[in-house]
Amino acid sequence: MGPPLAAAMAAGAACAWAAVRATAGDRPVVTAAGALAAVLLGVAVALAMSRHRLTRELRHRTDALRAEAARTATAHAVAAKRAAIELDAARRAVRYAEVRRRTAAEAEASLRAALRTETARAAVLEGETARLAEVTVPLALEGLRAGGSAEDVLAGLPRPTGVAHQRLLDVVVREIGAAERMRAAGTAACATTAGRIRALTAATLADLRQMERRHRDQVLGDLLRLDHRTAQAGRLADRIAVLTGSPPARSWAEPVMIGSVLRGASARIDGWRRVRLHPAGTAAVAGDAAEGVMHALAELMDNACAFSPHSREVHVRVRESHAGVYVVVEDAGAAMPDDTLARAQKLVSGDPLDARALSGPRLGLAVVGCLAGTYGLRVTFRPSSLGGTAAVVLIPPGIVTPGAVEEPGAGAGRYADGGGPVAEAAGPAAGASAQVPGQAAGPVPGAVPGPVAGPLPRRARGHSLGASRHDDLAADPPAAWLEPSGDGPPRPRPPREDPSAPSR
Repeated sequence: MGPPLAAAMAAGAACAWAAVRATAGDRPVVTAAGALAAVLLGVAVALAMSRHRLTRELRHRTDALRAEAARTATAHAVAAKRAAIELDAARRAVRYAEVRRRTAAEAEASLRAALRTETARAAVLEGETARLAEVTVPLALEGLRAGGSAEDVLAGLPRPTGVAHQRLLDVVVREIGAAERMRAAGTAACATTAGRIRALTAATLADLRQMERRHRDQVLGDLLRLDHRTAQAGRLADRIAVLTGSPPARSWAEPVMIGSVLRGASARIDGWRRVRLHPAGTAAVAGDAAEGVMHALAELMDNACAFSPHSREVHVRVRESHAGVYVVVEDAGAAMPDDTLARAQKLVSGDPLDARALSGPRLGLAVVGCLAGTYGLRVTFRPSSLGGTAAVVLIPPGIVTPGAVEEPGAGAGRYADGGGPVAEAAGPAAGASAQVPGQAAGPVPGAVPGPVAGPLPRRARGHSLGASRHDDLAADPPAAWLEPSGDGPPRPRPPREDPSAPSR
C-alpha cells in the first residue's frame, strides 16, 4: 500500500496546486479533473505494483518449480538407478533361486534314492538281526548246552550275510561257549563236592548209628546231637546237589507213606520241635520221588520256622483229593508283602533256575523250585489262618499211590493231639545205602540196606539219664531213620522214649 498511497498523495498535491492557481470558474473543473487523475494515477500505480508483485511471485514460484523439478529429476534418476540395481539383483536372485531349485530337486531325488536304498538295507539288517537273535543264537545256545564246542556249533549254524553279523556271531558263540564251559565246570565241581559231602555225611551218620547202639545213656545224648547236626550238614549238601541238577542220593523201592514223608521232612530241620504234624489219609509217595518231596517239604518247614516267633508253632496238614495230595505248611509270622510274595512265588514256580535268584543267604525256596520242576509239584502261597503265610504243596497223582494203613507202634510224629511221642521217623538222615572206601559198610541214614544188626538202643527212664545230660540237651532232636521190613516199603522205626522231650 505504500507506493500507491504516495502516488495518490502526490497527485492530490498537484491537483490542489492547480486548483489554487486556477481561476474561480475553472477551479471545480480542475479539482474534479485532478481528483480523477489522482484516482486513475493511483489505480495505475496499484496495477503496476500488483503486476510487479505478481511477476516477482511468479518468478519465485518458477524458480521453486524449477528447483523442485531438478530435485525430482535427481530423485528419479537416483530411484531409476536404484531400481536398475535392484532389478539386476532380483534377476541374479531369480537365476540363483532357479539354480538352487534345480539343485534342491536333484538333491531331493538323490536323497530319496539313498533313503530307499538305506531303508532296504536297514530292513535286511533288521531281518538278519532278528534271525540272529531269534534263531541263530538260540540254536547256538542249544548246541553249546548240549556239550558241543564253539567251532562245531558255528559250523552247523546258518551264517549271516553281513560281515559285521558274522563277526558278532563268532564272538557271541565263543564267549557263550567259554561261559558255558565255566558254568559246567563250576556245576560239576559243586556236584562233585556235594557228592563227597553226602558220602562223608552218610559215613559219619553210619558211624554215629553204630556208636548209638554200642554206648549207653551217658553218651547217647551227645551222639544224638551229633547225629542231628551231621544230618543238617547232609541237608545242606543235598541243597547244593539239587541246585546243581544232581539226582537225589536216596530212593526207595516201594512207596513211602505220607506220614513218614512228613516226619522225615520235619526231622531234618533245626526247629523240628515246633512243627506240629496233622497227617491224614493213607496215600503214599512213589519211592523214587519220596526223597525229593521230603526235601521240598523240609525247606518249606524250615522257612516257616525261620519266619515265625520262637514261641509259636508251625502246623502241617494233609488233605487228599482227586488232584493229588495237598500238604499245607502254615506259620504264625508276619504276612509277606506283595512284592516279596511275588518273588517267592516265582522261585517255587518250577521254572528253570535263574542264577540271580541265588544272590542271597536263603536258598531254600530256590531248592523248592528246582524240586517242583523235577517232580511236578505245584507250590503256592496264601495267607495263613494263624496270621502268617501258608505254603500249599500239591503232590501230583503221578507220584502218589494209595498206601496201606500204617501199623500201630510205628514211629509217630509230633501229632496235634499230643498223645504220640517225638518223631524219629524218616528224618534228616533218610537215604540210600552208601559205602565209603576204607570203611565198613553201615546203614546209611534212612536207607534200607538190609536188616539192622543188634537191638535198637532205648533210653531208660529214670533220674540217671536226666542227671547225666547237660541242660541244653533237651533241645537235641532224636535220631531219625527208617527200618526196613522185608521187601516191603520202609516203615519208621519204633521211637525211643525221651522223657525230656516236651509233649503237646
